[in-house]
Amino acid sequence: MIFRFLLFVWLLAGLSIRAQPNWTQVKSTTTVQVAIPTEFGTPVQQSLSTGGWEDGMFISRDGLHLYCIYIPIDGLSWTLNSGNNCSFSAYSRGPTFGIDLVTNPIGCSEWLNPDILISSRSNTLMAFPTWSLSNLSGPVFGQGAPQYVMSSSSTADIFVYTDNQRPPYKTDLYYIRNCSLNPALASGTIFPAPITTDSIEDNPHVERLSSMQLVLFFDSPNFAVASGGLDIWYSVSNDDGSTWGAPQPVSSVNTALNEHQPHLYKDNLNQWWLYFTGTDAAGKYSIYRAPQTTPNNWNSWGTRQLVVGSGNSAGIGEATLTQNGDLSFVVVYDANGAGATSTDRFDCDPWFLPHVTTTGIADAEQDAFSLFPNPVKDILHVNLKGTGHTGVRVSLLSALGEEISQYFPSVNTFDMQRNQLPAGIYFIRLDVPGKASRIFKVVFSDL
Repeated sequence: MIFRFLLFVWLLAGLSIRAQPNWTQVKSTTTVQVAIPTEFGTPVQQSLSTGGWEDGMFISRDGLHLYCIYIPIDGLSWTLNSGNNCSFSAYSRGPTFGIDLVTNPIGCSEWLNPDILISSRSNTLMAFPTWSLSNLSGPVFGQGAPQYVMSSSSTADIFVYTDNQRPPYKTDLYYIRNCSLNPALASGTIFPAPITTDSIEDNPHVERLSSMQLVLFFDSPNFAVASGGLDIWYSVSNDDGSTWGAPQPVSSVNTALNEHQPHLYKDNLNQWWLYFTGTDAAGKYSIYRAPQTTPNNWNSWGTRQLVVGSGNSAGIGEATLTQNGDLSFVVVYDANGAGATSTDRFDCDPWFLPHVTTTGIADAEQDAFSLFPNPVKDILHVNLKGTGHTGVRVSLLSALGEEISQYFPSVNTFDMQRNQLPAGIYFIRLDVPGKASRIFKVVFSDL
């Protein structure tokens, strides 16, 4: 069985191993880089994280349902050392959640079987509760990479996922139509040719474009001619999914840097974005995005932009977004140097990055915070009003989100000097203890 969600292998050769890890220390000191602070706030580890390997993350558009592919072990150490489904107990870590770890076709005493977990909450102000085993789980073969298009708050128009039950037992794409958000495994249907081949198709993402048109993205390490070790492909259906066009490489994105894990997102301005994972300058996986430049052309993606960098983690990926633009992703930790062993060195957890609203001065006035004048020529007056100044930080950012200056006010009203900055668009970031960051647009003008 192939677990393609473990993709950091080549980065780890020759590193030394020590004793039992201090996972609390490792996780508390792991940081990632928020590359677009004008759009995103502070990333946090999800509180439902366990000691097992939680990967293949997907968050629903309404932000109420979270899914992962799960194995109750150090998945990366197991892959590096053996990858034998019949021998994994030495790597065990975390709860099993009722996954069948025994049934197998070859008489082994144990059998590593990845399955899909789900967690649901009633509103986005509360944390996700503990994981539970989804209905989309079964013995022997591994299911993963769930994603769907919602038709209502409780049903999916089309639900896609992966399974490796078909010989030659490589990952294939499956779908379920008009189902609950936790459907039964038996209801799944494999995608028809030319989507399904004897190659690996993984990490599907489907979107409905009209009553009859659907677009499907996926990745593969060996689907036809490739640009790198991993590449992104797409296909369009014009008959509501009955048939699909021949998959085409997303050549406007694919390079030798292993672009994969595609996720389509349409923002509130009707701009489509392709989020994906790729290799950064440090040789680790980070999250990128690119805007669609030609409407309805699914191979027309503009300049890529780093969204979240790997920081001091072993790598990150699996970006999915809510309709609000909040980003769910995974972080892989390396406990080397913190008591790691050959069977307990790596972990993978779900993280969350909230979207922060960029507003004009009208919204700022309503939020107990004001900036005036705007546009401004020399001096910007800041009034914290009901926000208060205790612990508050006010930052001036460039149009690219680069920090220019910081203010830690000791009173509720103060002035920010332009200091000969060029005319143009800038942003003010307001950080108040216990609240999400807020971003406000200001214009410096020479007129």
